[in-house]
Amino acid sequence: MTTSTATIRLLFSGPVAQDEVEGFQLRARPVEEALADAGAPFGLLSIAGFGLDPTGSEVNFAPEGGFRPFTEYQVLVDASVFGQLAEEGFTLGFTTAARVGNTADGGTVSNADRSVELYFPPNALAGGRDGEVVIQPLETGFGGGKVIAAKSMQTTLTQIGQAWQIDGGSDASLMKPATLTMRYTGTELDGRDATRLGIFKHDGTDWVRIGGTADPTAAQVRTTIEEFAVYAVFEDLSSQVGALAIADIDVQPQAFAPSGGRGNMRQETDISFDLSGPADVTVRIYSASGRLERVVARDSPMGQGRNSLVWDGRDEDRETVGSGLYIVVVTTGDEQAEKVVAVVR
Repeated sequence: MTTSTATIRLLFSGPVAQDEVEGFQLRARPVEEALADAGAPFGLLSIAGFGLDPTGSEVNFAPEGGFRPFTEYQVLVDASVFGQLAEEGFTLGFTTAARVGNTADGGTVSNADRSVELYFPPNALAGGRDGEVVIQPLETGFGGGKVIAAKSMQTTLTQIGQAWQIDGGSDASLMKPATLTMRYTGTELDGRDATRLGIFKHDGTDWVRIGGTADPTAAQVRTTIEEFAVYAVFEDLSSQVGALAIADIDVQPQAFAPSGGRGNMRQETDISFDLSGPADVTVRIYSASGRLERVVARDSPMGQGRNSLVWDGRDEDRETVGSGLYIVVVTTGDEQAEKVVAVVR
């Protein structure tokens, strides 16, 4: 549910027996609190705009002051609303969408259980519902099994977990790529090869591979996306290890503050790049003077498409590097690509 939704509408099969606001309660708690503690208490909210339609079978109301982003709500309906024969009432719940607080600064949003997470670099998100992003699960089997894993190949692959609709509103767009992280459970993986997972986008009637850097230790796959769409994780057994070309290396944000304390600056940066085919990849960080500071990945097998890794601004000794410019070098075989990133302390 988005915070742009003006009211809650409750539809009953017939006229309600108790048509006063006292028969209804509305409670809320931040999603972050619920994730940290499933027993976190709900706070009681004041109800505004309470009303019934002429038939008496539709009730409308909203929280006073409007809906808040990334908040879990509960609606409690008293038994008296259903009439004298009702033994108990009922409770329903919903969660509102996450929001990037300041699109100029960027930020990270996720769904309620953080199985899908998006990082938006500064000034990446344009238009939409004031920075609001809906991450909505789709029904099992959405889109069918036809998958285009490469331009010249079609195959049926195994979907891992659910497909997710990521939406920023009808007029929202991405001015820069956003980092998409999709996590899975052991039950969803079900013994399949975690190193062969990739992120696919639903394109009309087909699933098209975007890319994805698999991290079995963290049970996640990361890539960058350039548009709002439907995404899912698939096991891609067509990916084999080899040395091919690197293109479009990028770092977002281009300046970050690993020690924190710099306003809204992020404390890590995402390193992303395209591979024209599966490859063993090494990613190194050098100072401006040419000193090797960190090996982020060494001969790591990565799949075709868009891959993404994180550098937290630390060197091989896990110490935070000093302020200045650093060179990100991505190599595979004889191919190499470089990008400059700034560290601020």
